[in-house]
Parts: sequence; C-alpha cells; structure tokens
Amino acid sequence: MDRWMWIDSTKLAVLTYCTYEYCSNKIKNIYELVLIVLIYICLNTITHLVKKINLKRVVVVLCIINVIAAVKILSPMFIILIALNILELNFYFKYSIFTSILELILIFIFITPWIKVQFVIFTFFNCVIYMLSNNYSVKVNTIIKENDEMREKIYNLSSKLDKNYEYERQIKYTSKLEERNKIAQEIHDRLGHTIAGSLIQLEASKLFLYKDVKKSEEIINKVTEILRNSNEGIRASLKNIKPPSEQMGINKIKITLDEFSVNSNIKTNLVCTGMMDKITNMQWMVIHDNLKEALTNILKYSKATQVNVKIDVLSKLIRVEIKDNGVGAESIKKSLGIIGMEERCGKLRGQVIVDGTKGFSVIIILPIEE
Repeated sequence: MDRWMWIDSTKLAVLTYCTYEYCSNKIKNIYELVLIVLIYICLNTITHLVKKINLKRVVVVLCIINVIAAVKILSPMFIILIALNILELNFYFKYSIFTSILELILIFIFITPWIKVQFVIFTFFNCVIYMLSNNYSVKVNTIIKENDEMREKIYNLSSKLDKNYEYERQIKYTSKLEERNKIAQEIHDRLGHTIAGSLIQLEASKLFLYKDVKKSEEIINKVTEILRNSNEGIRASLKNIKPPSEQMGINKIKITLDEFSVNSNIKTNLVCTGMMDKITNMQWMVIHDNLKEALTNILKYSKATQVNVKIDVLSKLIRVEIKDNGVGAESIKKSLGIIGMEERCGKLRGQVIVDGTKGFSVIIILPIEE
C-alpha cells in the first residue's frame, strides 16, 4: 500500500465519522450532506486522475473549499477533514510541513470550542499517518529505483557476457577454419602435386614396359623414391600439426577445473612440476576421468571453498593429488566413484590413495612408461 492509499483510507474513515456524527443529530439536511460528500469523494478521486501538478493543486484547493462549505452548511464537525487536504498542499506546493502545522493551528484557534478536542486528536493522527506513509513511500520508491538500476546492471552484464561468449565462440570457430585451411593447403602442396606427377610418370612407364624395360624400370624406381620422400614429408607435416600430448592433457585439465569453478563457485588451483611429456595419452585420460569423479564428490559432500590439483612427474612415477579444504571424512567407505578410480588406475599398473583428514584428498600414482 503506497502513500496515497494510506491517506485516502484515512480520509474515508474521517468522512465516515463526520457523516455518522451529523446523522446522529436530530436536525438533518440529508440532501446537502449527500451532495457535499459526493463532491468531496469525486474531487479526491480526480486528484489521482489528473497528471499535471497545477491541476492537482487546484483540485486540492477545491477540496478545502468543499470542506469549508460543509462546515458552514452542515456542521462544524466537518472541519477535521481539512487536516489531510492541507498536508496534501504541503506535498504539491513543496513547502515545509511546519507551514501546514501553523495553518492547522490557525484553524484550531477559530473553530468552536466543543470541536477542538476532536480536531486535535484527528489532526494529530492524520499528521502521523501522513508522515509515516510519506516515509514508507519514499523508501519503497528508493528500493524500486535501486531494483531498476540493479536490473539494468544485470541486463548490461548479461549482454556483455553474451557478447564475450559469442566472440569466444567465433574465435574458436575461426581458429578451427584456419587450422583446417592450413591442413588442406599442406596436403595440396605436398601430396597433391606429388601424386599427380607420380601418376603421369607411371602412365609413361606403361608405354616403355614392353619396348624399353630398362627405361620403364628407371621411371618406376624414380616414382617410388618420390612417393617415399613424399610420405616422409607428410608424416613430418602431421607431426608438426598434431599438438603434444602434454599440451592436450594439461589444457583439458584446466578447462575441467575452470568449468567446475564457474558452476560451483569453488576456487580451483593447478600446479604442474616435472617433465609433462612423459605422461602418455592413456595416462592423461585416466587422470582426467579420475579428476572429474573427485570433483563430483567434492561438490556433493565436502562443503569446500577451494580445490588444489598438483601433478608431479618424478623419476619413476607420476603423482597426482586432488585435495580440498572441506569437512573431510573420519571413516571412508569406498563408493562406486572411488572403486572406478582404482579400476582405471589398476589397468595402467597404478593405484589410488584416499585420505579424509584435514579435508579430503585423492592421490593417484602411475608408473612412468619407458
């Protein structure tokens, strides 16, 4: 409920009280009462319908005139309606509320003695209701404004994230196209010309096959040498294009940790020491699968805020530790996840060690393959 609903509710209550007091007297002028009450209600309704501030001021002044007419025609009791209308003028003319209080004091001086007590009581409560509703309305408007600003900031951030995501997606797609174009060009330059030339020479060797066997043999040997050299060149090109296994493995681990950190709001840290090129593709697959399983368990049970992953390549073995700072576990029951880790490592002659003290850690030991 906003400020104006509070004020209108108070006006209606006061108007009802005044009407009841007037009707309880023996002398009644019911037609004038109905007319003045309807005019007062209509004027207060029009105040909310008009948009221009000057028109609102005029309507409030007419409400005050209507109250004065009710006092003159019906009963001095209706003077207590004037308090909220004067407070409304304070709002629309933007002068101090103390000015409104002075005006109410002047009215108090000139009203009849028998109505002064009720006038003071109703005016006091009207002022209190007006100030409370005004403060409430200001706070609500402030909160609405802050919410709008926050909504706009969220929208802008979402737009930026969408743009960054689209930009990142476009970069990845462009990189793939460039890589495909590079591979296609390599194949065309190295393989296409070689095969085309070799086919021409083989066709020529067919012509000399029954006429000049020696010449035909020379051509075939030459084509064989060209194809052998071309094959070695293709292998060298593919070797240059194919990224090292350690780059693929470390990058895959980093992506998994970054995705986990974004989705769970748990910080992650990766440290690698030693010669990473000694880790084979199969070992990288086992490390990655076990890492995903460990992160799933951390998210479910640990209540951790940070996960540290350390990969050490020693002289004879590879040691991978996945440790969190969560609640840990006093007794460890091997679930399907831990059993799956052990089975994957067992296939590569490795082992898994779990520890639930000071957080929870999973240590993967794998032998270095010669």
